[in-house]
Amino acid sequence: MALGGPEFMVILAGIAAIGWSAVTIVKSHSSSRSKATIAELPCCQSRDTIARLTEENRQLSVAVASLQDRIHVLETVVSDGGTQMAEKIDSFADNHHSLNR
Repeated sequence: MALGGPEFMVILAGIAAIGWSAVTIVKSHSSSRSKATIAELPCCQSRDTIARLTEENRQLSVAVASLQDRIHVLETVVSDGGTQMAEKIDSFADNHHSLNR
């Protein structure tokens, strides 16, 4: 099978047809899904549902802020190379021992 030969062109056309079909299927599924979610928008929900979603959003925001703080600490530990962190741990240990005496 030579590059540019008839067999190659048939295979290439088949791959293009399969790709086009896949894109068409995905688009049709996503457009039908987006139509279904319009009815699920908060403007169409009860006040209880909106209140529940608002509280859930607040809780998730608090959790995300906590995770961001933890990530910042981990980034500090990883980028530190251990030197500054070891000094801080030693200083905490020294302070702990002096407080217990």
